[in-house]
Amino acid sequence: MDLLASLRLVQRRYELRGYLPEGEECADLTLFHILPGSRTVVVRVGSRIVATATYVRDSPLGLPADLVFSDSLTAIRAEGRRMVEISGLAIDERIRAEDRGRVGIWLFQVLEEMARRSNVDDMVITVNPRHVGYYSRRLGFGPMDGPRPHPSVQGADAVLMRQVKEAAVDHLVWWNRKKEVNEVFVSAFLNKTQPWVWDSARLTEWAQRMRFAVANITEGGCSYLRNLFPEFEWSRRCAGSKMFRSHVPFTDCASAYTLPLAS
Repeated sequence: MDLLASLRLVQRRYELRGYLPEGEECADLTLFHILPGSRTVVVRVGSRIVATATYVRDSPLGLPADLVFSDSLTAIRAEGRRMVEISGLAIDERIRAEDRGRVGIWLFQVLEEMARRSNVDDMVITVNPRHVGYYSRRLGFGPMDGPRPHPSVQGADAVLMRQVKEAAVDHLVWWNRKKEVNEVFVSAFLNKTQPWVWDSARLTEWAQRMRFAVANITEGGCSYLRNLFPEFEWSRRCAGSKMFRSHVPFTDCASAYTLPLAS
């Protein structure tokens, strides 16, 4: 399953960076993965997934970055702007060493085309402070807030960055000479991609083995989930909890918002 393999890649990369304890069994799937506006994109070399990122459309559940930067994101929403967040970005260490960033840039080219087709105004991402320069120079993002400690990466500092549609430039330097070819390739890739359908059977399978968490879920968020997936019983647990990790250790599941099967 591509989704499971992509989550394993994220977990491995986060462990190597010290964002997760090594060897800890974690539930990588979050509520954001199952929303209709979310897509997980993977890049393969042969049968091996070498890069992945998840595209999360803003919704009544908010965005993963709301855990730390809700004030800044709320200000963007107040302007009536439509947002997506890029989360769960991971690139295989062997590819990173060999391709000089080309896979990452291609991945963002796909994500930007997805945003364009969805009439999105802003893309946001949280990054480690040492990566701010790369995202500014190569990918057209500007720092918006932070650094602030981020609990989902064991308290490491994170910076919220934003790419604004109106100020977007052709920043994909390495692709300029083949721009038309790449635009055709990206378009073909997106046109043939079939969204993952979270039907009752698939949700049941994941619910039996994983837990789902989201920061400060509201009753409106629960109503949204009930409308999307009426076959499940959605309720608020641990009201007021600030806890959210994109990787939720099983030992913490009692503190998380869970997806129980309806009786």
